[in-house]
Amino acid sequence: MSNSIFSTILKRATYASTGELIARISAAIAGIIIARAVGPAPFGVYAVVWVLIMLSVAFTRVGVTMGLKRDGARIPRLLPSLLGNSIIVKAIIGLCALSVAYFSLSAVTRSEKAPVLFLPLALAGFSTLCVEPLFAALYVKGRQKLVSFLMMGRGFLFLTGVGILFYFKFDIIVFAWYQGILYFVALIIVCFTVISIISISVNFSKILSQVKGSFVFGISGILYSIYTQLPILLLSHFRTEEEVGFFAVAFRFVELSLLFGVAASNNTFIPSLFGFYKTNRDKFRHICESMQKLFVPVGIFIASALYVCADTIIIILQGEEYRQAIGILRILCWIVAIHYAVLAAGASLTAADRMWIKVFFQVCTTLTTLLVGVVFIKHYGATGASYAMIILQLVLIFLYVPYAYRKKLIGFSGLAKISLPAVLMVLLALIIVQLIPDYNLLTPAIFFIGTLFIWLPVAMEILKHSIFKPYAKEL
Repeated sequence: MSNSIFSTILKRATYASTGELIARISAAIAGIIIARAVGPAPFGVYAVVWVLIMLSVAFTRVGVTMGLKRDGARIPRLLPSLLGNSIIVKAIIGLCALSVAYFSLSAVTRSEKAPVLFLPLALAGFSTLCVEPLFAALYVKGRQKLVSFLMMGRGFLFLTGVGILFYFKFDIIVFAWYQGILYFVALIIVCFTVISIISISVNFSKILSQVKGSFVFGISGILYSIYTQLPILLLSHFRTEEEVGFFAVAFRFVELSLLFGVAASNNTFIPSLFGFYKTNRDKFRHICESMQKLFVPVGIFIASALYVCADTIIIILQGEEYRQAIGILRILCWIVAIHYAVLAAGASLTAADRMWIKVFFQVCTTLTTLLVGVVFIKHYGATGASYAMIILQLVLIFLYVPYAYRKKLIGFSGLAKISLPAVLMVLLALIIVQLIPDYNLLTPAIFFIGTLFIWLPVAMEILKHSIFKPYAKEL
């Protein structure tokens, strides 16, 4: 029963949200290329302005889009008005939030380029918030393949265009305008596509009911954006643009490493957990435990690999001018291990109708990030910002996991088998970097070969139980 359930969900996790995942990966790689093209200081300004705009976009996620998905699926005839309401509400809130962000620029960065970059990046941000309900409506209509195609198309064009601009050595302002214009054109294309499928109307009397029941999810999303993006804003306030650029580059690789886990959890595991929590608590708990057995070793492996390969990644992909980002990446990489370890607990709270307690935990995390961030970043710069990010992830794991365990939402079955290989893998990473500290392709080779031998016994045991066990009676 349990193995078949997990294997089914794992297949869905592999194939779900392909368009979104590829689009995010394309955007992350494009960011890496932009950083290589313009250098640490201009990229630092670009990163700060984009973070400020993305925070503004986050404030538009008050629950209208989730209400569109929920009520549109239940009562299809309401979909046109739900879509119209969502677009108008998000556009109004977005314009207000972007206006506040613009007048907050001087408090965040002293760069003269920041106001110049704000307009094209704000255009990209506004297009992003407007396209979200359009994609949601297409999902309700069962047009997932179309959404994936549109997302991948935008991501591919963005990455391709950035590559061309990099080849011709344009400055950061040209990159920003290309991003803004491309996202706006993509919004227009999506609008015409949706209009050909769904008629759009407005019914303001339904807005409150649309938000009701989903508002807590919006608050959770806003808080997540605040406590994950706050360190880079504080760093920009206290330190130089160049230091922000080093931190932003290192953090870009961490964000890229988190994509698979976040996409699988949000788009596949959580929807399945919602159904099982109401119908079968044993299956619910087993899926959460299976998530832990999947994500904990994956997170530790990715974090250890980033730690060992930090110099190789930074020097080959970003160049010698970003050498200072190596030390920052070797701190930030452990966020991946902690984040993947807390995914199952966070998903269980979301699916088990514990969102308000989750929001309370996120408020505590946000306040901790603010207090720790101000002290650490003011005195230690990018290194302090890196440790502040580690601390906020630790706060989450110490809040989420014990609570979820007490409420019998998760367990720790099967984690003992992977604990020893995981510890050995981390120790291997630490030892290799200490013995061979300088940039050398030998370090990644030793790490990956060593990791293979460390996990080989566990892999053989899994194969033995999954492949050979059904034939035990015959043998």
